[in-house]
Amino acid sequence: MDIDFGGPPEYYCDSVQVTANAWSVIFNLGLGTDRPKEQKTFAVVRMSPQHAKALHGLLGNTINAYERELGEIPMPQLPHLDGGLDEGADDGD
Repeated sequence: MDIDFGGPPEYYCDSVQVTANAWSVIFNLGLGTDRPKEQKTFAVVRMSPQHAKALHGLLGNTINAYERELGEIPMPQLPHLDGGLDEGADDGD
């Protein structure tokens, strides 16, 4: 049974591809496949680099609080997750 509460749609996402240019950061949200570089995209979120940087801070704070309360979140050891970056990308740190 579908229940419409009148709010925005909610999605479960287990795959995110991020690209950027001078004016935007683009998140392709989707569900992963058995091929690491492929996903079935169901939503695209675009924001300014400034907004993306603010989101980065909010996510970091949220994860830190979660881990303080519930323990470290284990990460799977998958080659395409090495450092959380696509091949050749540089996070500037």
